[in-house]
Amino acid sequence: MAPVSSLNPRRQRGRSVFTWVKLCAAVVLAGVLAVLMLGSSDPNSVPVAQVVTATPQDRSTPVVAPPTPTPGLRTPTVFVPADTYVPGHIFFVKGSTIYSVHHYDAPQEITTGSEPALSPDGTQLAFILFSKNYQDLYLLNMKTRKLRELVNDYYTDPQNASTAFTAAVPAWTDDSKSVLFSWSYPGAPLPNTTNFDRLGLSITECPAEGPCTPNSNTKLTTPALLSGGDYDAAARPGDPNTIIYSKYQYVTARDGTQRSLASLVALNTATGTSVALTPILDNDSQAAWSPDGNYLIYMKTSDDMKTTSLWAMAFHAPGDPQDNAKAQELLTGNAFVADPAFSPDGKDLAYLSTGDDGRLYLFTAQIHLGPHPTIDHVQKVQRAGIVDGDRLVWGH
Repeated sequence: MAPVSSLNPRRQRGRSVFTWVKLCAAVVLAGVLAVLMLGSSDPNSVPVAQVVTATPQDRSTPVVAPPTPTPGLRTPTVFVPADTYVPGHIFFVKGSTIYSVHHYDAPQEITTGSEPALSPDGTQLAFILFSKNYQDLYLLNMKTRKLRELVNDYYTDPQNASTAFTAAVPAWTDDSKSVLFSWSYPGAPLPNTTNFDRLGLSITECPAEGPCTPNSNTKLTTPALLSGGDYDAAARPGDPNTIIYSKYQYVTARDGTQRSLASLVALNTATGTSVALTPILDNDSQAAWSPDGNYLIYMKTSDDMKTTSLWAMAFHAPGDPQDNAKAQELLTGNAFVADPAFSPDGKDLAYLSTGDDGRLYLFTAQIHLGPHPTIDHVQKVQRAGIVDGDRLVWGH
């Protein structure tokens, strides 16, 4: 019997073609499936999204450490301060406005006014507000920023401007309860009359809670006639009875001219006794206490009135004129240096000094007291800019 394959040659050829077609289709289908499963290698085609499977519980995803930076390719960041660092707050005056500067912060406007004085407890700022022909004394609550007038110097006769008084250079007693200031009421007594020299200011004390009027103040000094008066009261820290002030007197200077010069005087407010600490011809003023009350930094004006300098002097209660012989110069101005103020911890000193352009700027320096006092690390507080020739005060 013949094999089945030889029974019908036509049918056999048909099966062969069909089989070839199926094989080709299978190959094509397999290729398509492979492309769908693995993604196309054509860069212009859109890859098929991969199936995301959860990590088995018995396996953890490996953590790949970040690459180690190549040495030498990265420059360390260096902090360069924009300006001088100021611990605490320094109050200064610029354009008849009081500002404070703190740490690296920009100056903060406090209030319109001049001659600031911060109470030792830091709660109130005393200052002067100038009006035409008279000056009032105000207190600013540093927490609430509420203003309160302590001394009103408006004309006693509204039709006569010469009847106005003048308040100036306030300071505080060590307990922060009273304000010390220079006042033209009643001034220096005129000889052989019952009148007073309204241009001579005396050191006056008033309670901070007020009121402060011609009938409710304590006059501590009597100014010399035609001298300008007594200024720069400064209460000794930790001492309820001692103040230093600048006493001006009209005398013949070393160059032969007649003018008002200042000397430093220590006053015991309990007994009324006083001690002249420096000679009148030295023209010393603007004394500032070290926080421990053992040293004074003050300004000395040259005989030709063209330069000033800062000096340091020890203080021994109730005041010893012999300390002046051991006083030492700290700094000569270019041409002027003035208004010294200690930091609360006594480690730094702020002052005003003229720059190369002849204008006044705020400076700080580290101060070292003792038998041979010195200053170093002098820095200009650039952000304060050009300042007024006014008082400085340094608080916490």
